[in-house]
Amino acid sequence: MKKILKISIIITVAFLSCKKSYKEKNIEIIKFNESSFENKKYINGSIDKINLPCNPIYFYLYRDSILIINNIKPDLYYITLYNLKKQQKIKEIARRGKGPNEYLSSYLICDDENHNYFIVQDIHKNEVSIFYLDSVLKKDNYIPERVKVPYYTRTVAILDSNYLVGYNGYYLMNEKYKNNVNCLFLINRKNKAKNKNEDIPFKYFTINATGGKILVSERKDLIWVVHYYFPRIDLYNKKLQKIKSFYGPKSEEPIYEIYNRGDYQEIYFAKGLEYQVYNEAQIKGDSIFIGYIAVYNKPIIKNLSVYNNSIILLLNATGKFIYKYYLDHNARFFTIDKTGKKLYGQQELDHCPEEIITYDF
Repeated sequence: MKKILKISIIITVAFLSCKKSYKEKNIEIIKFNESSFENKKYINGSIDKINLPCNPIYFYLYRDSILIINNIKPDLYYITLYNLKKQQKIKEIARRGKGPNEYLSSYLICDDENHNYFIVQDIHKNEVSIFYLDSVLKKDNYIPERVKVPYYTRTVAILDSNYLVGYNGYYLMNEKYKNNVNCLFLINRKNKAKNKNEDIPFKYFTINATGGKILVSERKDLIWVVHYYFPRIDLYNKKLQKIKSFYGPKSEEPIYEIYNRGDYQEIYFAKGLEYQVYNEAQIKGDSIFIGYIAVYNKPIIKNLSVYNNSIILLLNATGKFIYKYYLDHNARFFTIDKTGKKLYGQQELDHCPEEIITYDF
């Protein structure tokens, strides 16, 4: 399987808060660390082995029974739907190929708290497809909604019926190497062809050193942005105005290497070092759940077992730090069930069968 770091997991419930808080350009700045959480709890999970009829790179569990699987080396289809309870394949979608309804790559995005849709991003075609689960299950020849996105789009989320919101790959949180761009931008869902004005000038090519996850609250005027490669989480309103930034749990920033490419400079993480703060993130009502890896400029290693803590931090909407949960296994990807009371984690394995771990909060 593709190498993916084992993660520690943070659960965040909508607003983060800390003892250190101040205003900066009308944005509330909040600094926190792991000691900000006064209560601790250890949780044991139950493991189920699943012998999947595919080669998954990662998967999510919707509605407590439907695995949505992104295949690492698909023979024909990138996405497999699998019934966990019946232990059988339901359907294969996102056919590999160069045709108008086919895919050259797939990046699976499952962030709908109601488990009604998921997104497949094709970075080679600069397209995203929105699959509505009920339609996928009922229709044999279902064609998803497809939207053209700019080539620098790192990930997307559904904002409303008219727009997606994208994460800009030219956005880097470094004063020395930053481009003059915002992190978030709007994408019209009616876009079916490349926008002639989508190319933006840049001095630093940062796409290899940036990225994150966008989570849009359905009930509140809130958008969470979890930055994978910087110790910061941002909170926006739905006008894409930043209202809060949360720095932590550590302040250590990435070490970069710069390559001169003539008209621009390309930014990479320092050779031989790994850096990643966060990984997975899910939203549920007033809660946000964040995967905390805590790999700060560490030497690259093959033995992933050294990252052996899985931590969940629980925060509420008022900004109070409530709990630090310790999981007994690592879970590199996870899904929160519709009730918000269960976490389904994907165990880190380099072989089949896969394992899924269930935690009850």
